Amino acid sequence: MNKMSRKAFLKLAAAATALAVSPQLAFAQGASNWEAEWKKIAEAAKKEGELNLAISFGLGGLPKNTLAEFEKRFGVKVNMQQFASGSLIVPKILQEQQGNIYNYDIIMTSGPFGPALRDGKALAPIRPQIFRPDVLDTKVWANGLEASFRDKEKQYGFAPVWEEISHIWINTNLIKPAEVKTVKDMLNPKLKGKMMFAVPTSGATVTPAMAVRLAYGEDMMKKLFVDQEPAYSRDTRQILEQVIKGQRMIGIGVMEPVMGEFKEQGMMNHVQRIVLEDAQITSTGNDLWIPRSVPHPNAAKLWINWLLSKEGQTIYAQDTTNNSRRLDVPAGAPTKAASMSKKYVHMLGNELTDVEYVKTTEILVKMVGAAAK
Repeated sequence: MNKMSRKAFLKLAAAATALAVSPQLAFAQGASNWEAEWKKIAEAAKKEGELNLAISFGLGGLPKNTLAEFEKRFGVKVNMQQFASGSLIVPKILQEQQGNIYNYDIIMTSGPFGPALRDGKALAPIRPQIFRPDVLDTKVWANGLEASFRDKEKQYGFAPVWEEISHIWINTNLIKPAEVKTVKDMLNPKLKGKMMFAVPTSGATVTPAMAVRLAYGEDMMKKLFVDQEPAYSRDTRQILEQVIKGQRMIGIGVMEPVMGEFKEQGMMNHVQRIVLEDAQITSTGNDLWIPRSVPHPNAAKLWINWLLSKEGQTIYAQDTTNNSRRLDVPAGAPTKAASMSKKYVHMLGNELTDVEYVKTTEILVKMVGAAAK
């Protein structure tokens, strides 16, 4: 073995010291090496040939164009199973895993459903799967990379979406946006009995109720959700139809996916979403989770890293009309874009803060009672 010269030794030691004290230099070093790993994963995923995706409808528009682009680019067929709610995914995954059945590579759902799967020992950490330096770069994510993780451990679920959330819609032929800018405006006597909300167990109703409670307390919440005598419905399509027809002036609880058909028929020109200025909430969402065992591990890893890249998020945001947490990606829905300069009442979508969501649900269900049945 050749003996290392003192000069070579000092040079090597200096390089090691530089890496130890300079995270930026270490990051650059990783950036120069990741392409080989990327190529290897892409080739292995193509051999696997498929990616099985479980996705809940509440994510917004289904990412059909995103899936098509992934298939075209990498030669991997995406099999998507759509669920009406993340609450339906949880028992299915848990039951299947008890029988050692692992059908899915990736789960995409918002709400408390990912943590429920984690608590059921059904998930593997997603963090070790992320290796692209442009995804790991904390500067590209609103509020930083750590804020993008959905779970309290910051290991299992990654939420790439961040936007202002409001599911309040008005018929502009009956009431103008300038008339309903604050919570107090919603208490206008002319709106009494003229509103329809989704049932109090619906997240689209709980969210504005939480905003009102956190901004003004339970008494104000009661004034709006009980004393204003709104009707309640389990059918969000019915809520939208009544607002469109003028049978209701305001509807709460309608999410964008329900509106596609009405928009195509030109029936939404006089219906507008509003945001209450004094009770604004932002939400993270479209969370990515990975089961503890997957049939196509390379395809899953490829999907995670591509979807979270600038390219993947740009396609996804426009495809689903959602707004990415990535600061270098144009908003898919500019009217819902969150602002780093605004102060919001609450951020929904973090396991540590979702306790307020659960508390509001309990209060609202008890408060509304028989009126919502």
